[in-house]
Parts: sequence; C-alpha cells; structure tokens
Amino acid sequence: MSRIPLIQPDSVDGALADFYAAATDMIGRVPHSVRTYAHSPFVAMLMLPLNVAIQREWPGTELSGRIKELVVIKTSQVNECAYCFAHNTSLGQAAGITEEHVIALSGHEYWISDLFDERERLAIAWAEHVT
Repeated sequence: MSRIPLIQPDSVDGALADFYAAATDMIGRVPHSVRTYAHSPFVAMLMLPLNVAIQREWPGTELSGRIKELVVIKTSQVNECAYCFAHNTSLGQAAGITEEHVIALSGHEYWISDLFDERERLAIAWAEHVT
C-alpha cells in the first residue's frame, strides 16, 4: 500500500488529463511514479521527460535502452525489490529482454552466457557490485 495516494488517470481532467495522455503516448502507460508526482503537477511534467531520457535510448546517449534496462533489472534483483523487478522486466521486453535473459541475470550466469555481449556483461557486473 502506498503512503501517498496515487492520482488515478480516471480521476483527472484539464491539463493533468492532457499530461497523462502524453505520458501514455510517450511510454505506453501512466507509471505509479507519475501518479505520485501528479500531486505536484509541474514536478510531474518535469520529471517524466527526465526519467524517459535517463531510462530510454535516444540520440545523444551512449548507452542503449537495452543496457539501461539490464542494469535496472539486475539492481532490482540485488535489492530484492519484487515490485521493481516485475515492473522493469515488463519494460525490458520492449528492449528485447526475454525471460531467458532475466533468468541468466538472476545469478552469475550472465557472465558466461552468450545471451549478452561484453559491454552488457560489464554493465550488469557494474550494477551488481555498485548495488
């Protein structure tokens, strides 16, 4: 149960409804973080593009969306955060991360798996050790 109530898409109107529609167009849904930030709509409107830029692949970034998602999934596993893990494995599918990849990520098998290239293995190892 959240401590701050989430502002649900079916309860908004005006500019916030337009923002929720834009969030859905941008990432396919209105994430819980945005539903929380929506208590301060201007913060929400600033945070969503920042989060998308951080987590997604776009011109000007040196990291692929796939590497970013692999790092987030590994971090979720190490932190034993079931919500984060479920949420991000779902997002990872858009970056081509399959259930087989997730299983390989769950231990140290990623290091020897041919499912990942060298750069991905290093990013996963970095996430594991930093976390």
